[in-house]
Amino acid sequence: MKIAVKSSWASAAAAIVFALGLGSPAHAEYTFSVQQVGPDVVVTGSGTLNTTALTMPGAQTAFGANGAMTSVSVITGACGGAVAVRQFTGMTGPTSLPVSTTTLGSSGSGDCVAFTTVLNGGPSVWIPSAWTPGDPFSSTNTFSGQTLASMGLTPGTYVWSWGSGPTADRYILRIGPPPVPTMGEWSLIALASLLAASGLFAAAMQARRRRTMI
Repeated sequence: MKIAVKSSWASAAAAIVFALGLGSPAHAEYTFSVQQVGPDVVVTGSGTLNTTALTMPGAQTAFGANGAMTSVSVITGACGGAVAVRQFTGMTGPTSLPVSTTTLGSSGSGDCVAFTTVLNGGPSVWIPSAWTPGDPFSSTNTFSGQTLASMGLTPGTYVWSWGSGPTADRYILRIGPPPVPTMGEWSLIALASLLAASGLFAAAMQARRRRTMI
């Protein structure tokens, strides 16, 4: 009888794992989030990058700014000094950035990661030359005394993608507050919760019946 009970709980656990997996991206992604925080604009970058499907043309440079937002580039992290970065091209998406002015960051920390739209062959991502594939990135930059409007930023979510299947990845630039889940996304969340609750209830009832039969 104990084996049957354990099997029921295993089925419930599988249902929960399946439910939680609904709506989750099947690929990695890197996100730049640009938000108004008090009197400043703060840019945070986080995530991973799968560069397998991208082309490395060999271009290598060093950005001399601790963060910048321009019409053709977004530079984040501690990029001042002589941080060597390498270019990767081959993504699809917008050919311009929603930025109408050039603003340099007041401070920056973390990994130097940049995105450009027109330098050396179209949309490109630039990451430290010493990066080890699979390692995550994290960076923060502050633009003191700025607003989204003063920096010429157009709120919205902008996506560049590349690869397919196991090599699929994307770069996301999100300006402004995070988007509110759509009705479809809320439906997936509700379905996941329902499946998890149903699995636990069914397992509990089956275990109770087994104990009663004993």
